[in-house]
Amino acid sequence: MADRLVDSDVLIDSLRGFGDTGQRMVSASLRDTLFTTAINVFELERGARTAEEISEVRDLLDKVTVLELDRDSAREAASIDRELRAAGIRLDTRDTLIAGVARNHRMPLITRNSRHFDRIPGLVVEEL
Repeated sequence: MADRLVDSDVLIDSLRGFGDTGQRMVSASLRDTLFTTAINVFELERGARTAEEISEVRDLLDKVTVLELDRDSAREAASIDRELRAAGIRLDTRDTLIAGVARNHRMPLITRNSRHFDRIPGLVVEEL
């Protein structure tokens, strides 16, 4: 069993019933422990437009462990930002923070946006 961090795009696909994402998440959760970040919580809650959608988001998030953006993860995100800027690469701040949490906890990141995260040295990126 392994720990894996799930990005908001995968969680959103699961909520919307996009493809077989929900089914694959259930399979992944049976063999691995799934985590997400407080940043992903923000993204999901921000996108919910109705009380019903908020309830669905919260029900889904109850099934994963949420990792906070703590001091060590924030430092890791800052390190990632410096590395990318030195290479002339820009990444959205939220993605940098998510990557910081994943890399700090040494967890692979499951995402649909692998082209964003593949540019980060030392971050294992998986597509669900």
